[in-house]
Amino acid sequence: MQEQFKPDIIHAHSSLAGAALRIPLLVRRDRPGIVYCPHGWAFAMDVKPWKRKVYAMLERLMLRVTDAVVNVSNSERALAIRNGLATQPMRVVHNGVSLESPVAASTTATGFDPGAINLLFVGRYSHQKGLDLLLAAARRCTDANILFHVVGERHEGYDPTADGIPDNVRLYGWATRAEVARYLADADALVMPSRWEGMPMIALEAMRAYKPIIANDIEIMREIVTPPENGLLVEAENIDRFAETLLKLDKAELARMGQRARAIFETRFTSTAQIAGLDALYREIRDVA
Repeated sequence: MQEQFKPDIIHAHSSLAGAALRIPLLVRRDRPGIVYCPHGWAFAMDVKPWKRKVYAMLERLMLRVTDAVVNVSNSERALAIRNGLATQPMRVVHNGVSLESPVAASTTATGFDPGAINLLFVGRYSHQKGLDLLLAAARRCTDANILFHVVGERHEGYDPTADGIPDNVRLYGWATRAEVARYLADADALVMPSRWEGMPMIALEAMRAYKPIIANDIEIMREIVTPPENGLLVEAENIDRFAETLLKLDKAELARMGQRARAIFETRFTSTAQIAGLDALYREIRDVA
C-alpha cells in the first residue's frame, strides 16, 4: 500500500499497529515520515515486570524509524521518558472531542432519579477500569440517596458483577454514543475508578456535558481534574476513602463543578485544538523531509 500511494506521512495508532508498521522499516533505507501514537503505553499496563521491560525495549528500538511520537497527555510523555525513551521525538497533543455533543433525549433516562445524586460509570468491565472498586464503594453507600449507573459490558471474561450488585446500582449494558450523551445529561457526575488510563475520551465528553469527574488519583487524572474546581480525586485502591468521598457529595456543589468543567474543556480539550496540533506536527515533518 505504501508503494501504491506513496504517502508523505503515515500515522499509526496503538502499540500493535505501531509495531506492525515500524518493525519492517528497521531494515529499509527509504521510508515516509512516521508518526506514532500509542494511546497508552503497553508498559503502563498492569502486567508482570519482565513484560514491561520487553515492551519498553521494543519501543526504544522502534524509535529509530519514528519521526514523532504523539503522546495524548503530558503524563504519558513523562512515563515514556522514565522508561528510557528519548525525549526528542516525544510530542504532546491532547485528545479532544467536538464542542457539540450527540443530541440527548429530552426525557429522563430510565433508572435515574432527579431527587438523588446520580453517578455514572462508562467503560468495559475490566480490571483497568476499576468497576470492582466502584461496586465495593457502592455497597457502603446503600443508606445514602445515591444511585450508581453503570454503562458497559463484560471484557475477556472479567465480570465483577457476577457475585451480585447492591440495590443502588443500575446496569445498562453497552450503549450508543447518543445514549451515553443522554446518561451524561441526567447524571450529576462521572465516576472513574480506573487503575490506569491514557487520555480517557469519556472524561472529556463528561466535561463537555457540564459534568464533574470523581476519579482515582492516578497521574493522568491529575492532568484533567483540578480538585475541587471540576471534580475530585481519591486515593487509588482506597475503598474506604472512596466511599467517604461519595457520601459527602452535594448535588448543588456538583452542578457548580460542572460549570467549571465545561470551561476547562473549552480551553484545553476540543477536537479543534487537537486537529491544529496534529496539522502543525505533520507540516513540520513534511518540511524537514
